Amino acid sequence: MMRFDGNAAAHEVAEGLKKRVANIKRPLRLAMISVGENSVTRSFMKKKEEFGLVIGVGTRIYSVPESASTTAMRKKIAEVVHIKQNTAVIIQLPLPAHMQPDYLVNAVPAAKDADVLSSRAIGDYTMGRGVIVPPVVGAIEYILAKAECDISGKNIVVLGAGRLVGRPVSLWLTKNQAVYTLIGKETPDMEERLKSADLVISGVGKPGLITAKMLKKGAVVIDAGTAESHGKVVGDVDPIGIENVASLYTPVPGGVGPLTVAMVFRNLVALAEQKK
Repeated sequence: MMRFDGNAAAHEVAEGLKKRVANIKRPLRLAMISVGENSVTRSFMKKKEEFGLVIGVGTRIYSVPESASTTAMRKKIAEVVHIKQNTAVIIQLPLPAHMQPDYLVNAVPAAKDADVLSSRAIGDYTMGRGVIVPPVVGAIEYILAKAECDISGKNIVVLGAGRLVGRPVSLWLTKNQAVYTLIGKETPDMEERLKSADLVISGVGKPGLITAKMLKKGAVVIDAGTAESHGKVVGDVDPIGIENVASLYTPVPGGVGPLTVAMVFRNLVALAEQKK
């Protein structure tokens, strides 16, 4: 089994980005808007700060109280977006239940949307007009290229339909005319569908959702789910016994996560190059 090292892959991406950042010859900065306190979110923001430091891109966190209304949050986003020094702006998800995520992510213009979450940015990606791709898609493409794994002709199962994983992955697979099954909360026979899958991509955020016995021998398993369990960040896949089944496995932490962070910065650099 190949256990994918996301930290090493992120380092490779960083080396290429350093040169591109140096060529732009003006300060670049990633703005992160965070609501409330969440350990998983805090961990991701820290990783972004560290990656930015490595490639020479600044970062700034704008904190919003969890009690803030959708209107107040939208006002904050508009304020952050209009700060010239902020090359790209991302909203750390998930947001509190009382906020309206669609309304808020659409407040980030496509020219600064490094997460590719706004309707305009998604539309540009879908139609092939944009210069960037959703970060998780960039990460998965990188992983599959390293593993020399072609998605054509594969039986693919995607678990979860969230904004950060399921939705962009579904768009990517559709763009590439791949055949896939999207498993949501109400999908029956999850285990039966998993058992026949050549490629499994999960982004549910439910610890231990997938076990080794549910998988087909030789399956490629990309775990893009993150959650907190007993004070640790864990994925959707229970790692016990996975090495005896999967041909490729991305662990959590240290798999898709670091590479997705790298792809956010790759997008930021690409957006900055458009403005040269």
